[in-house]
Amino acid sequence: MKNELKQVLNDFISLAKTHYDRKGNEYLLEQLEVALDKLEHNVQDEVDEARATYQNINTICFANHLHLETDEEALLEKIKEFSMSKGWLGGLNSWNTTNTWPGR
Repeated sequence: MKNELKQVLNDFISLAKTHYDRKGNEYLLEQLEVALDKLEHNVQDEVDEARATYQNINTICFANHLHLETDEEALLEKIKEFSMSKGWLGGLNSWNTTNTWPGR
């Protein structure tokens, strides 16, 4: 799962780099690169990192009025799928993340 998430992040970074002139794109790229770095250095597990990345990207898009392209939205949806914990405790964790501040 970790390698799959890393691949999704790499694909997202590649797509985002093609929109270098888009307002707020630098924040999106920074978030994606930080997430990838955390995964590569085992700072956080893949579910928690996917959850934080999903939240932060949505916050960045909202705050900067950044509109993702269709292919970027599909990758964001894949990140969301990685972020969904399994079981009843996972459901509680997913609910709790909607009530947190964005961060790194």
